[in-house]
Amino acid sequence: MDTPIVKPKPLEFLVVIVDMEIGEEVSMFLNEHGFRFHFVSIAEGTAPSEIRSYWGFGETEKSVIWSIIPKESSKYILSLLENE
Repeated sequence: MDTPIVKPKPLEFLVVIVDMEIGEEVSMFLNEHGFRFHFVSIAEGTAPSEIRSYWGFGETEKSVIWSIIPKESSKYILSLLENE
């Protein structure tokens, strides 16, 4: 008997950078919407304050949420994050 070949669904790597205070909230938000594989790390920017101000980055301490999501869901989760 031949075993059927299962083609895996394509995945995408989602990286979200937010102020450190809301990193856990974003992580919980992803969990609530069924995206359970992610890692939260803390990062600190090194750009001078003039450059941070120009780009709208007030604080230097950030949370970086690294997540692997199904490619078919990427537009959906990005729109949810944008609206949130």
